Amino acid sequence: MLDDDQRQIKAEATEWVVRLCGRPLDAGQKKAFDRWLARSPVHHHMFERASALWQDLGQLRDCAALPIPAMASAYSHSRRARGRRSAWGHITALAASLLIICGLGGLWFGNPLPTLMADHATAPGELRMVTMPDGSIAELGPASAIVVRFTAEERRIELLSGLVHLSVVPKAKAEGRPFVVEAANGSAEALGTRFTVERGPDSVNVTVTEHDVRVAVAGSADRPGGTLVLSPGQTVHYDAKRGLGTVDVTDLETADAWLHGRLGIVT
Repeated sequence: MLDDDQRQIKAEATEWVVRLCGRPLDAGQKKAFDRWLARSPVHHHMFERASALWQDLGQLRDCAALPIPAMASAYSHSRRARGRRSAWGHITALAASLLIICGLGGLWFGNPLPTLMADHATAPGELRMVTMPDGSIAELGPASAIVVRFTAEERRIELLSGLVHLSVVPKAKAEGRPFVVEAANGSAEALGTRFTVERGPDSVNVTVTEHDVRVAVAGSADRPGGTLVLSPGQTVHYDAKRGLGTVDVTDLETADAWLHGRLGIVT
């Protein structure tokens, strides 16, 4: 698991990859990227990882025919061999290739940012089971992405997109640390063991399978926040405009049907 400094560098690397997927960098941005990449080997490594991810995604969708070398490695090689000006010529060509992948990635995977930012992510049609540092299990649905932030005070997962089913090690067995899933403008704290959080484009759904879950939604100037506790077989919807919805009863067998047929395990 990344420490805070590495997570920050990873976020910055992701931003640079996304920028390279958009408008061409101007002279000032190129210089800023040059300085950022040269700051440390970790910056170089994180940029390589973010860039290579798109090659991996391309291979998942039969894009192996599009050769996308690791941008930072090629940049570093060119910089040593030809100097700064020719290096930028090389990376511009690589950025054009990355743009192709990012454009296709937008069609296949939606917004690329959650995938790049995530500690764990799945492609459309993929399911994956991830073992958390405390032994809890996160089961990711298709096209889902999470960030894991475990500290000495709490166990926190941020759901960036898609859905995740949690089988949580109880608080008493995790040094008293609460287990919280953050999604959009709210959070779900485990008071028991098993529940699902699903994040759509404009709303979030929380469904409880076993024991209880406390759902909290942040307030705003024109909408009060709210908190409630869900019991097994209950679900609630919340969004930024209307806050917490009403509690509904759900068919757990239907709600958990996607969990069957796991395609991968990560520990």
